Amino acid sequence: MDDIYHRAMGSFADFWRGVPTMWEERSQGIAVSHIVWLWGLVKAYGMVEFAKNRYKSMEKENAKWKNKKDTLTNIGNFSFNPGRHWEPKVDYDIVLGDNKHKDLIVERMEETHHWLNSKDGILKIAQAYTFVTWESYPGDDVTVPSVIAQNLTGGLIGAGGGKSLKNRKMSSQMRSFFQEERKE
Repeated sequence: MDDIYHRAMGSFADFWRGVPTMWEERSQGIAVSHIVWLWGLVKAYGMVEFAKNRYKSMEKENAKWKNKKDTLTNIGNFSFNPGRHWEPKVDYDIVLGDNKHKDLIVERMEETHHWLNSKDGILKIAQAYTFVTWESYPGDDVTVPSVIAQNLTGGLIGAGGGKSLKNRKMSSQMRSFFQEERKE
């Protein structure tokens, strides 16, 4: 999995060198590495729901931020997942100093904000996989044998598949096949 992440990140994989932690005064509480990490998780693995939840906690921290207070005082009010989200009013020349990836870091933080912010983030959660069993038809009980049958038959028999003419025909053929096998 590291290979997938590094392919998504490219030569940018070492971006974190020289990036301040959100505890440092010059960071102004911005969780730079955390935001770019979320960008990488979405790009490499499609972990949109996870990233949105993490970003939402940074939005809550950002709401607590008081510009007139110093960084450490502000951070003292933060909760479990500390750090602020991307903030356009922050001077990232100060935050990132002479980091060779400064422009790309700012671009990716802005892109992450555009994707994940709870107000108008553009990435919607589309679940890729689920390991939860489902009812094949309303009222059917999902049982271990029906789930096994569903997996062995590619969804034609057992939990799932749906009542279509094609599935009924194939299910009938499969039952006939297995009944003939027992006779022999």
